[in-house]
Amino acid sequence: MHAAAKLGVLQEGRTVHGYAVRRGIGLGDDVFETTLLDMYHKYGGVGLAASVLQRWMLEKQQKLVLGIRR
Repeated sequence: MHAAAKLGVLQEGRTVHGYAVRRGIGLGDDVFETTLLDMYHKYGGVGLAASVLQRWMLEKQQKLVLGIRR
């Protein structure tokens, strides 16, 4: 994913992202999510970056609520 973001190969990056979502790989990993955000922001448009950021923030809020409940 990092290589796709650095090289600007959006289609390959989207393919890796789709595979990761289907397999549950990298989700919740801050480095992976940041790389996705960076790639989509630079090469895929603001809409895709906003979608990744929104999902990432929702996950963080859920973890915060679960932590408070304990």
